[in-house]
Amino acid sequence: MNVPVIEIGLPGRAGEVKWRFHGANTVVRVLETVICLAFADGGKKPTEPMVIGTHQLQDYMIELDLSTKRMAFSDSLLSHKTSCSAWPSRRQNHSHMML
Repeated sequence: MNVPVIEIGLPGRAGEVKWRFHGANTVVRVLETVICLAFADGGKKPTEPMVIGTHQLQDYMIELDLSTKRMAFSDSLLSHKTSCSAWPSRRQNHSHMML
């Protein structure tokens, strides 16, 4: 399945931080020949906050530091030929942004 990367721009201390979602995290196969985006369209002027669900977060490491009000996230672990279940518990290769 060849699906383009979807980028979400988030505010960070040093400027905008790009959070990239790849193929399997952005679509759902509904039939053998049909795939759908796994995002809800909020429209041009959304009134509700955007929710990034568990489908998009599979194989990403997320760290919330409540004391500093920071969030860190990794690249897709699949791009590093690993997954959450195989990932050692350590901090590395995270992009940081302010909440």
